[in-house]
Amino acid sequence: MNITRRYGSAPYSVVLVHGGPGAKGSLKPMAEELSLQNGVLEPFQTRYSIEELIQELHEQVCCETDGAVTFVGHSWGAWLIILFAVRYPERVKQLVLVGCPPFEEKYVPQIMDNRLKRLSPGERERFERCLRELSGNATDKDMEELGKLVAQCDNYHVSDFTNEYEPDGQMYARVWAEAATLRREGYFMKILPRLRSEVHVIHGSLDPHPLDGIIEPLREAKVNYDLHVLERCGHSPFLEIEAEEEFYKSIGRVL
Repeated sequence: MNITRRYGSAPYSVVLVHGGPGAKGSLKPMAEELSLQNGVLEPFQTRYSIEELIQELHEQVCCETDGAVTFVGHSWGAWLIILFAVRYPERVKQLVLVGCPPFEEKYVPQIMDNRLKRLSPGERERFERCLRELSGNATDKDMEELGKLVAQCDNYHVSDFTNEYEPDGQMYARVWAEAATLRREGYFMKILPRLRSEVHVIHGSLDPHPLDGIIEPLREAKVNYDLHVLERCGHSPFLEIEAEEEFYKSIGRVL
């Protein structure tokens, strides 16, 4: 069943797409803030393959909006809205990529190196164990433990936010494995030149995902983009205490 949370009132001009995969409900703070000026949709991802998630998002958007709207994708959600935009360009006004993962495999080792430097030896061992579990038969408990460790090393100084929804470990294991294969096989480099909408990149200066892994592929693909780098900010700028105000100013300028 398709689930979409609505904030503000119609017409809905902004669609927020969560990360994870499997982190439904995680963009509620951003949705509430943006809905002060815009009608906002927060569609939940409920399917277990990328193709199904693209189709689900299309169904959710078509049920609630007419014409092109702005998509804001966080983390994995940034990849999903790119995949969506290539398939359904007529539904996309512009894309906002928040904390986007790198598009090429060569940047992946930097992510782990950046994360592990921020963990104690014991935490590193738990982190690597969770990753091994999630590559196989992940449980929601595994996903929860990994989420806590990732939050610790991905963020700088975030406000408290308790998501009312449990993370979906099965979705993470199945969808992320598929997404990682696409990156490893160079799929994003093949489709980026097909993007026709404006792209806005918002990235924390302390996000462990290397910024070069986003902007260099966009440049190579000749994608029209602009960049907003937020200081003292990690992977989730909408929760970062020092960067939150500048984040909403940056995103407000493009909505």
